[in-house]
Amino acid sequence: EAYSHTLSVLQDTTESSLPFTDILLGAVNTCEPPRYVDENTVLNIGDIGRDVSEVRLVAEWPNCVGLNESQFRALKYAFSSRVALIQGAPGTGKTHVGLSILKILLRTRETQMRNDENTDFKLKDSLCNQPFLVLTQSNHVLDQFLELIMSEERNIVRIGSRSESERIKSHSLSEIRKIFWRGDNPSVSVMNLRNAHAKVKRELERIEKIIDKYGREFQHAIKTFKTIISEEILKIVASKKHFNSLYDTHQAGFKVVMNKRQSMCDIWL
Repeated sequence: EAYSHTLSVLQDTTESSLPFTDILLGAVNTCEPPRYVDENTVLNIGDIGRDVSEVRLVAEWPNCVGLNESQFRALKYAFSSRVALIQGAPGTGKTHVGLSILKILLRTRETQMRNDENTDFKLKDSLCNQPFLVLTQSNHVLDQFLELIMSEERNIVRIGSRSESERIKSHSLSEIRKIFWRGDNPSVSVMNLRNAHAKVKRELERIEKIIDKYGREFQHAIKTFKTIISEEILKIVASKKHFNSLYDTHQAGFKVVMNKRQSMCDIWL
């Protein structure tokens, strides 16, 4: 039963719907870089790099702290290829390399998002607002991986109910759903969102009725007068302050004469 969903997807997968078909099926011998990097992309490697925190993919990389030569090659290859398979015996640092890759992705995304806020130019295939999917073979490894990455990223959603980590528990999908429905967080409560939506809808309906009413009255006024529309008609839509301003001393010198209001529209035209 645990594998039924995966099996169902595999049974329905076609050659046209399978991602990376040309690579996985061996149609090509070389692997292009991911779409989110090019020769100008700057990767934020943070404290992984020795003496530098940013590096261009095509430039010579600095020695990375905490990585041996094979781990460093695997790290660089992951950013040079659309698909990267990193293998190794237990204890060779596969999880450590994976963490380093994800940390660089998170830091680079943060840098790109800051840059996008300061410019009108948006990177077509940048990492901005892109989620990252982490899959592991066991729940224990997933919990361990997420705990280690929490120092870099707190917006984590863990899918699956067999987590034994207290730190990860609040990030589980089931707990997040409970928060939404209970309204523990007023800013994201589903009920509060629904109430706000209903309130906005009612206000829009009220405004539409006012616009419809005044629109019909205005159309009637146009058909009735057939000449220059008097400013009295503007009473329908103008505020009292703006309407009365028509009869105050005007910049052109018009005033109320003998307490009798003259049509400003007639005077102006």
